[in-house]
Amino acid sequence: MPTPAYSSKESFNSPKMDTFLSGSIKWIVVGLIMLILFGWLGISTVSFQMKDRLREELNTVLKANVEAIKLWMEQQKINVNNWAQTPEVSKNIVSLSKKLQSGQLLPEDLLYSPELATLRALLRPICEHYGFIGFVAFDSSGMQVAALLDDPLGQSELMKRSDFFARSLQGETLVSLPFRGEVPLPDSKGQWRLKWPTMFSSAPVRDESGKIVGVFSFRIRPEKEFTRFLEISRSGKSGETFAFDSKGTLLSDSRFYDKLVSLKLIDPELHPHAILNIQLRDPGSQSSIKNRSHPRDQNEWPLTRMAASAVLGKSGIELDGYNSYRGTIVVGAWTWLPEYHFGIATELDVNEAYLPLVTLNKLFVLFMVLLCLVSLLALNWRRSHFIEERNRQLAEHSLKMSELENRSILANALDPIISVNSQGVIETFNKAAENCFGYNPIEILGKSVLNLLTENYRQRFSANSKSNLESIINQLLGQTVEITGVNKVGLVIPIELRVSEMNLGNEKKYIGIFRDISRQKAIDESLMKKNSYVKLLQNVAVASNEAKTLEGAAQSCLEYICDTIDWPLGHLVLSSRHNLDQLESSKIWLVRDSLTYRDFMNQSENKIFKVGEGLPGRVLEKGSPEFVSDFSSNPQLNEIRFQSSPTIRAGLAFPVFVGKEIVAVLEFFSDQPMECDPQFLEVLVHASAQLGRVVERIRSEEELRHYASDLERSNQELKDFTFVVSHDLQEPLRKIQTFGDLFYQKMKSKLDGTSLAYLERMMDSSRRMRDFINDFLAYTKITSDPYEMGTLDLNEVVGLIVKTFRDQLESVEGNITMESLPQVRAASFQIDQLFKNLIGNGIKYRHPERPLEIRIKSRNLSAERVEIVVEDNGIGFDQRFKSRIFKPFQRLHRRKEIPGTGMGLTVCQKIVQILGGTIRAEGIPNQGSKFILTLPKIIEDNEESHLYNEI
Repeated sequence: MPTPAYSSKESFNSPKMDTFLSGSIKWIVVGLIMLILFGWLGISTVSFQMKDRLREELNTVLKANVEAIKLWMEQQKINVNNWAQTPEVSKNIVSLSKKLQSGQLLPEDLLYSPELATLRALLRPICEHYGFIGFVAFDSSGMQVAALLDDPLGQSELMKRSDFFARSLQGETLVSLPFRGEVPLPDSKGQWRLKWPTMFSSAPVRDESGKIVGVFSFRIRPEKEFTRFLEISRSGKSGETFAFDSKGTLLSDSRFYDKLVSLKLIDPELHPHAILNIQLRDPGSQSSIKNRSHPRDQNEWPLTRMAASAVLGKSGIELDGYNSYRGTIVVGAWTWLPEYHFGIATELDVNEAYLPLVTLNKLFVLFMVLLCLVSLLALNWRRSHFIEERNRQLAEHSLKMSELENRSILANALDPIISVNSQGVIETFNKAAENCFGYNPIEILGKSVLNLLTENYRQRFSANSKSNLESIINQLLGQTVEITGVNKVGLVIPIELRVSEMNLGNEKKYIGIFRDISRQKAIDESLMKKNSYVKLLQNVAVASNEAKTLEGAAQSCLEYICDTIDWPLGHLVLSSRHNLDQLESSKIWLVRDSLTYRDFMNQSENKIFKVGEGLPGRVLEKGSPEFVSDFSSNPQLNEIRFQSSPTIRAGLAFPVFVGKEIVAVLEFFSDQPMECDPQFLEVLVHASAQLGRVVERIRSEEELRHYASDLERSNQELKDFTFVVSHDLQEPLRKIQTFGDLFYQKMKSKLDGTSLAYLERMMDSSRRMRDFINDFLAYTKITSDPYEMGTLDLNEVVGLIVKTFRDQLESVEGNITMESLPQVRAASFQIDQLFKNLIGNGIKYRHPERPLEIRIKSRNLSAERVEIVVEDNGIGFDQRFKSRIFKPFQRLHRRKEIPGTGMGLTVCQKIVQILGGTIRAEGIPNQGSKFILTLPKIIEDNEESHLYNEI
């Protein structure tokens, strides 16, 4: 009986085949689950590390920019404060303020004042050196009394645009936020523009008593200086760091200005930059912006998530992405700086930030899809030998591709990734690790990971057994530690290491993610160095301001500089008193080890340095700092005093200038060869300028002492001349008057009309000469004689003066009304002369057709000053002559019409100036005159007004 035949389908569906298929499916499903878990673990680890690295990178960039901005702003404050305290600057600003307050100078005449010319000559080179648009000085009312530009002079517009003036007037030194300029300003190309962004560094200006009388400031270009410090640490192609105010307005320029123009968020014709012209608001996606035919006003858009948090004073970091002001999804970090009233943020496009992770996810999905396809093919592998063989080959090929893909993922990672087994043998080494350590995989695979560490780590790990080494690695799991590695050529690299563990079967594997932190270390060291330099300049500035002599300031400067650069020896060399082309060694030293350098110091004592001789002579010849890295390689500088101290290897010297004259040289020495730091040399230039100001101040003080002596001598001569006029000149005049009167009485009946007229004119001239001399003596008495000052109640003093005019008032039917007057500090003689002249002036210039009315009243101008007004209804005067009436011997009417010498109002003006006040006149022809006095007030006025009616 023949054996029955079975079809292939029947054979495939046999119980044995079913059992095989069910077992295969089970193991395939188990394998897929394990691979998914392994892949998820790997991607999660990489994702975690990438987010952690991104967080640190954003924080590092933000901190670096914040520190850079803070250092820049502190330097601006130090700079403007130093110049505000410079005697020549403060003296001229105080002079302009006083002249404006006293009426000696009008705002329209500021441009022609000698003080402005002096300030411009002094500060123009400073503004050009630092790139400032100019300087501006204010008086206490906010008026711009001095500036490098002409347009701001006499204006007060800046007070309405920024609060920096008010804050500096309260004693604060600060840097303002950018705002739109009040006058046309030049851009970086020299083109003048309206409403151009500007910002100021400002400091208070004090007079000799220490009272704040004004504000001095430099006008800074925010599009250059402020923005430049935010462009230092940009990340990638889309990284951007910017500053903004409490309303979300951009204070620095944008990296994406062209993009903002293309999105029609900025009009390039009106706004050539983004400063103050864009707000950090969420515009939606870029496509929605472009599709709008009429975009809404930007003010209606909500602030971006970052800006909304920052303007509330919060700091934060967002790694999941948010919409930026240009409509792209970004990650970012931000902080608010309350002490400066603005925020700083750094942002990076999500697509760029997570590009490796996106690639990794795509590769993993592709890997899983391929693996599923392989599994499906494997189920049919047993159906035939041909299909089995082909599927086996496909599976092997797929596995190889998967391995290549995994290696590609590791190779394209940004950070070095190295895997080792439990014995510390390197099994994988990606491309980033090759770039970091300099090894190719053939050289390093199969070798111990200790080859990548420095000698101290090698000794520490190799001294342990295998189990202890594995224990140490286990202690590092899940932690970020800082170690030092070494590359192929022996260069030490600071590294952050994070270790994770995975199990393949019964064997443990360790994955180490390394991060080269050399750049971060360098940034930290640079910031520390900048901080030390800023502190050095602060200490030198304080020492220079407090020092009475150049030697005292230089001693402190030597100590601060040696502490900063850690050099053991410093010395002051002074300009020769007998020959400006020579320098003389001083006894001013800063020495850390006097025994070691004793011979060197002895050789330097009383030494004369000619031009080009030694280190100080080279500075005298070149007029610039001189740095020698190693004297052994510069035999021409190896002068005889170095032979007594061969331990000295490096040297530094820099000049101290007063104008173009070198008045001193400071030299420093080290026992080790040194490299020149250009940034430190620039710091020394500023320190030199501070020391030069000490010499300038000492010379100015000496000139002031000579000037005071000359002034005292001149005043004494004036008093002597007054005595001569008072006693010697009046004696012959009295005789002329006496004998003239006698001759007139005896001969008036015998003389003809012409002779009698001549005699009367001679007598009248002698009387006018007497009046001139008396008025002149009264004026000089006020300005030269000292009077005891005291507190006077003007109600009592002026009331008594009014009573002396009772007879004159009755004769002209006049009336004087006096309101409540304040108390002032003055001499009774001064107040008596002042109000007698003012009241007498009103009676003299009364209107002939109406009764005379004189009114005296006052009002408070502030807590410290009071205004007193004396007005009448007389004949008045034309306003064109308001300044002329206070000049000596100046009259507006003929002597025959109204008698007088023209000195009364001159005396009034001098008295008011001595009392620290001002006086001005207002008049209307045929209607009356008004004299307005402002005086310092002693005690608050009585609020109740009362009237004194005098007839």
